[in-house]
Amino acid sequence: MNPLPVVYVGSWARSGSTLLDLMLGQIPGFTSVGELRFLWQRGFGERQLCGCGVPVPECPFWRRVLEEVFGSVARMDAAAMLALWKRVDGLQRLPWLLAPGSSPRAQSDLIAYRELLGRLYRAVSTVSGATVVVDSSKYAAYGLLAAGAPGVDLRLLHLVRDSRAVAFSWRRRRRMPEVTTEERYMALKSPVRSALYWDLENVALHVLRRSVGRYQLVRYEALTARPYEVLTGVLERLGLQADLGFLRDGRLRLGTNHTVAGNPLRFDRGEILIQPDAEWRDRLGRGPRWLVTALTLPLLLRYGFLRP
Repeated sequence: MNPLPVVYVGSWARSGSTLLDLMLGQIPGFTSVGELRFLWQRGFGERQLCGCGVPVPECPFWRRVLEEVFGSVARMDAAAMLALWKRVDGLQRLPWLLAPGSSPRAQSDLIAYRELLGRLYRAVSTVSGATVVVDSSKYAAYGLLAAGAPGVDLRLLHLVRDSRAVAFSWRRRRRMPEVTTEERYMALKSPVRSALYWDLENVALHVLRRSVGRYQLVRYEALTARPYEVLTGVLERLGLQADLGFLRDGRLRLGTNHTVAGNPLRFDRGEILIQPDAEWRDRLGRGPRWLVTALTLPLLLRYGFLRP
């Protein structure tokens, strides 16, 4: 059996990964699952809504996927899967994932989760009929888990957005429509914390690059300004052939999807115009702007956001 191509969208949060995920999910032969790392916590633990608008445990798509993985949904122990995920994932476990040499129990957990992840990706492909799966779980540590999943050919699409824009986005208060049991809002972060995590995750994604076969960096600003041209080039360098005719006019028609988690954009329907969000240039104060610039300066220069 040939390895299944999985496009892993890696980024720090608030960088536009949900938009990119939805764009990729519209390509014939592709299917997107959103942030699969949250399947057990948010999907089954909290019964948050799938992108189709139904709680994940009740979504026909995910029920069929889990039947493929476990034989029947009744045989699945969601609490055990959640506990296993918590034992192997997280930025603090990155060194261990790169050079595992710990206890037999930890090694067993790592093997078990990677095998589960490989079966999940394969089941998504089978149920959707797609030949390429898109996972926008973002974080480098989870990407390392996916890179070691049996039967998976992980291709890393590293999405980076200007750190000042990301810091501004972290200050926006937005409701989470996927949570139906209470009124919950997306987390907020200070400019300092946003900048430091932006640094850490982007550096970690460069580390992840060593564990994947193909890698491509894409800037959010370029992608949203010229979606057809930029995404065409990106996919070619990832070794994937795709018909992107639906993006020629810079518009994206959003329909039903089965994304597990992500930005509320995944619940929108109908046509949207893809364009850069540059609100931060006018609304991010001078103090936070200079602070974030100073904390992220080396990578801002590397990615071409500033001229040396």
